[in-house]
Amino acid sequence: MNILQISTVWVPTTPNMKYGGTERVVNYLDRQFVNMGHRSYVAAPGDSIVKGILLETLPQSIWSLSSDNKNRQITRSNDHYKHHYEIVVSELLKGEIDVAHDHAGNSIFMSDAYPEKGQHIKQPILTTLHGSLNLDRHKDKYDLWNNLKSNGRKIFFNAISYSQKKEFEGAVDICDVIYHGLPLENFLFQLKKSDYLFSLGRISPEKGQHIAIEVAKKAGEKLVIGGEVHSVCTQYFEEQIKPHIDGDQIKFIGSLDEVQKAEWYRNAKAFLMPIQWNEPFGLVMIEAMATGTPVVAFNRASVPEVIEDGKTGFIVENVEEMVSAVKRIDSINPFDCRKTVESRFTIEKEAQAYLDLYEKLIHS
Repeated sequence: MNILQISTVWVPTTPNMKYGGTERVVNYLDRQFVNMGHRSYVAAPGDSIVKGILLETLPQSIWSLSSDNKNRQITRSNDHYKHHYEIVVSELLKGEIDVAHDHAGNSIFMSDAYPEKGQHIKQPILTTLHGSLNLDRHKDKYDLWNNLKSNGRKIFFNAISYSQKKEFEGAVDICDVIYHGLPLENFLFQLKKSDYLFSLGRISPEKGQHIAIEVAKKAGEKLVIGGEVHSVCTQYFEEQIKPHIDGDQIKFIGSLDEVQKAEWYRNAKAFLMPIQWNEPFGLVMIEAMATGTPVVAFNRASVPEVIEDGKTGFIVENVEEMVSAVKRIDSINPFDCRKTVESRFTIEKEAQAYLDLYEKLIHS
């Protein structure tokens, strides 16, 4: 099969990324499709590194630019996406691609190229919804999607969790739910753990690092925090995170690449996930569990679909319950965490699920 995945313009998709959940998913799938004998194309910025065939849409990803240049490019992001999708549409019109898989979120259907030439595209276009529902900002986009679909265009949408599918009910028709998966060789299992709790993610109020700090202090545990501080969250970091960093009980280690984060995961006694928003699917949960590290998370969105309470971690409702769960973390068997990922969340399972869906859509 000839598969074209469409990544974003923000972050390059590479084998050893420091930031970028969506782009990481694209990279994992690209590698797995090639391993399975398919021809994989990836539409992405030129600083991306893929195993298949890179379809360069921009010379460089926006976040890799210098600050001044980045700010100018961000204001032109819609223009970048228009160019991004013009190249994709041109590639589809050649007829060599069997299916297009759009991960970018900005939507190929919103581009100038698709309304003009989309009626000539015969291949199905699958859009994976990586974000949460936002009717205030994106109602026009959802309405356009539905109008195109009702007019017979071969466009489809899939969710990455059942909680996300439920959230989108009434706004967008979801054809399937496919969980993310991991290349297990990137996340080695470790039975013996160290003495710290771990938190990893973009430093922001919705990720809840301030709550992780509160939990660690109340539990009398060490906490290591990893993640990028974006400009929009500088105030949050300076006011709610930085004052607590002492290099002893609370450590901040910044952004981590694939190799570094796997090391911190597998040595941690537990991973804390005090999320403050309905995250459709947190890769961090399965990354931690793959290394044998249990997850303690607030009961939101996809958390109950991924964590088995009392077996691979604890699902809690508030800070006090999270503190209590941390104190009971030794009751979780690391082997159960690993086995869950092996049985449900591997890249092999995810890739095969998408291949099955592609076949179904091609023949629909």
